[in-house]
Amino acid sequence: MIAALALALALALALVWANAPWQDAYVATSETVVGPAVLHLDLSLAR
Repeated sequence: MIAALALALALALALVWANAPWQDAYVATSETVVGPAVLHLDLSLAR
């Protein structure tokens, strides 16, 4: 139950952030690459 509420809250915040005037920060954050490249796990946060 708590996990579902946390997921719903994260979804709501992401929707507001993506459609707000500061959406450039959202796009820049979603294009950030994380993970070890050696293991081919270097993926963007949007994936």
